[in-house]
Amino acid sequence: MHPTEPISIIIADDHDIYRQGFKMINENQKIANIEFVDEACNGVELVEKTKNKKPNIVITDIKMPLMDGLEACRIIRKECPHTKVIALSMYDEPNFIKGMFDAGASGYLTKNSDQQEVLHAIKTVNEGFTYFSKKTIGEIAKVPDGIQYGIQSGVKISNTQFSLQELKVIKLLCKQMSTKEIAHHLQLSARTIEDYRNKIMERIGAKNSVGIALYAFINGIVILGEL
Repeated sequence: MHPTEPISIIIADDHDIYRQGFKMINENQKIANIEFVDEACNGVELVEKTKNKKPNIVITDIKMPLMDGLEACRIIRKECPHTKVIALSMYDEPNFIKGMFDAGASGYLTKNSDQQEVLHAIKTVNEGFTYFSKKTIGEIAKVPDGIQYGIQSGVKISNTQFSLQELKVIKLLCKQMSTKEIAHHLQLSARTIEDYRNKIMERIGAKNSVGIALYAFINGIVILGEL
């Protein structure tokens, strides 16, 4: 997408008030450079419209009729890989958060997020980064058995030393790069990147790349919206 082109967005929610509220963001923030190209009231409609219009970003509720946001996200990420997905939900429970990121979402917002956070999330995800709302990270960090969601709850890494190469791998994982992409970027073999990834997960108690990303955000390796 050319830098001057607006970020195209489809918003999906079964409540009209939320869809209209999001579209007002662009009216209130003229410099936001975003464009709501369509809306959907259920997951089936969202998938169909996403395939037709191929927006840069889909913002979707999780609980919707006919098809929920989780399944819609899986289909969109498979069939429209260039479209990023931001989850929008009343719920900030870790199982909802993990479910959406496992399905391929790049961001998670709660419905009480203010306009500035929404705009920041859109910009962050559009640039290829992952966005977790501050409240979302806080909720995951408080889970007693957080390791099942990909992180160890409440554990800080201030005493954990990472090599420069490990830090590079962590930050590129936070950008949702694949093993092959990271290997190409760092001019290393895919096997070497897998070894780095596995060692990092073992050291911090993560089960997957989502866990590494959450851990990095919580512990300040990566600042929200920045790499």
